[in-house]
Amino acid sequence: MADIQKESKDEIFDKIFSDPIFSDIDREFALFISAIDNTPEALLAALLVSYATTTSGDVCLYLPLFRDKALKDVIADATSDIVLPQLDRWIEILENSRAVGKPDQFFPMILDSKGRLYLQRYWYYEDMLAKNIKLRIESNLNKSQKLNKDISEILNTFFPSKNSDLFEEPDLQRVAAEVAILKNFAVISGGPGTGKTTTIAKILIALSILELKRGKKLLTAVTAPTGKAAARLMESINSAIAKFEIDESTTAILKQSIPTEAYTIHRLLGYRQGSSFFKHNRDNLLAYDLVIVDESSMADLPLMAKLFDALSLKSKIILLGDSNQLSSVESGAVLGDICSSSNSDINVNRLDKTPLIAESIVHLKKSFRFDKSSGIGALSNFVNRGRVNDAINLLLSGKYSDVRFIEPKCSPTNPSLSLQERSNINFDLIDSIAVSEYKKFLEVTDPNEAFNLLTQFRILTPIRKGQGGVEAINRYIDTILSRDVYGIRGKAGNFYNSLPIIVKKNDYSMSLYNGDIGIFLQEKDGLRVFFQGQKGFRKFMPGRLPEHEIAYSLTVHKSQGSEFDRVLLVIPESKSPVLTREMLYTAITRAKKEVTILASTGSIARMIENPIRRYSGLSEALWG
Repeated sequence: MADIQKESKDEIFDKIFSDPIFSDIDREFALFISAIDNTPEALLAALLVSYATTTSGDVCLYLPLFRDKALKDVIADATSDIVLPQLDRWIEILENSRAVGKPDQFFPMILDSKGRLYLQRYWYYEDMLAKNIKLRIESNLNKSQKLNKDISEILNTFFPSKNSDLFEEPDLQRVAAEVAILKNFAVISGGPGTGKTTTIAKILIALSILELKRGKKLLTAVTAPTGKAAARLMESINSAIAKFEIDESTTAILKQSIPTEAYTIHRLLGYRQGSSFFKHNRDNLLAYDLVIVDESSMADLPLMAKLFDALSLKSKIILLGDSNQLSSVESGAVLGDICSSSNSDINVNRLDKTPLIAESIVHLKKSFRFDKSSGIGALSNFVNRGRVNDAINLLLSGKYSDVRFIEPKCSPTNPSLSLQERSNINFDLIDSIAVSEYKKFLEVTDPNEAFNLLTQFRILTPIRKGQGGVEAINRYIDTILSRDVYGIRGKAGNFYNSLPIIVKKNDYSMSLYNGDIGIFLQEKDGLRVFFQGQKGFRKFMPGRLPEHEIAYSLTVHKSQGSEFDRVLLVIPESKSPVLTREMLYTAITRAKKEVTILASTGSIARMIENPIRRYSGLSEALWG
């Protein structure tokens, strides 16, 4: 192995720049840094911190992780065998570098006292968000934190006590409502079916009534990282409110206070084409009393920091989500960092020893969807808690009717099988399931029926490319379903009736966004593409669509914020770093009624044993 301390700058360039893990952006940033500091240690730090932020999803480069190791031993896909600098020497050189500063200084890279190296703007975003959250928490100390008569009456109306048993478990939905009403920052986390939407609907009604009693109208914004998630939350809130027994006067209040439309966070902040800045910021605040953010685990650090920065400290912000789900595609795991220590066995009764942020976070635990007879509930719990043997035993037992596990007929690593033969084992099953599930979908022309059918079944996979990836599966299903035997191929090239697509790129002029699902449907004057809007269906000519792809199968990331009656989860036999515990948990919990998993027990075990670890300083900043 090569030693970086014995290498010249040119040798470093040759051995490290050629490593395929680094992107052109990483290399350009390293070249920029080399013009300021041409030491090998600074060059390597620049490459790695850019890679960590742009590729790995980390907020910073955690230098102790690389202690006395070769690059390829730390990063899975790296090829360079160069040994990284000794940690103390590396930190000493960076501390004296003209390209590196301390927190609160303005340098291209920032190094903190714990060995975390940041790109300057990401240190700024993390610091900005942490300070904003702490200011909100501290501001609550300066006002009454007691339940007055009005608040108590409202809570009793929506969360009546079942009995007076002193040993009864607390109603966590009521606790969440109490926290959201009393504080300007609240987090309500919980898995599928734990009542997050019902709880937020009750909170919204309660706050609307309380504001009206003060002679004010509650100005509320409902938002999420994606348009799909935002629309789904708005529909769920309206559906939940419709089920409540509400008198006419309360209904009149809600008509004034409940928003009629939900927004993506980008749209709420005021997206500017070609800019990383938004219309709304600390100098032009959003004029809302309450902002509700759903699927907040999907929001990356820069976006969340900018949202908090654009809200007055007097405004309430409530984050909804599942802190055990996948983090954002971009840098950071904000919801996970905020909730991280509250997920542990912290003694919440020792408030003198517990950080104040713990009082703003409520984890809903009781599932109203998955009872004790649910295999989906049991399996997701085992996965979430890292209990590999229990999860594998459940899959192999066949005990639960809502969980089906299918292993390849032969070992995926059997050397007597070619790669294509091993692949065909999987695709034979996909063929039969796809035909049986999607055939009934092909002749539908009514958009309501089409979208309802599409939510009944979906194929999910963790990866985009390669065997078992979403691109290969979609091509395969498209070929199956467009055979002449089904007689469904339309006259518009490769488009045909009931073909589902997913938008890949935002088009603000058309109000179509990354992740939106559309369906081609035949009308008298030709094929049109329908999208669900918050005020009805919208349709477009096929030629007007932004960049898109077929959506019979989705990546697990793209499925976040959605739920399907039945899910076929295809897990390739791979050691990709994206195959994580959170990926498996998220995929399983997209299914409401039944999940079929096509995988080997080995790949399942590897995913459960591989939890995501995204490096940042946010959790420490909030929890100490």
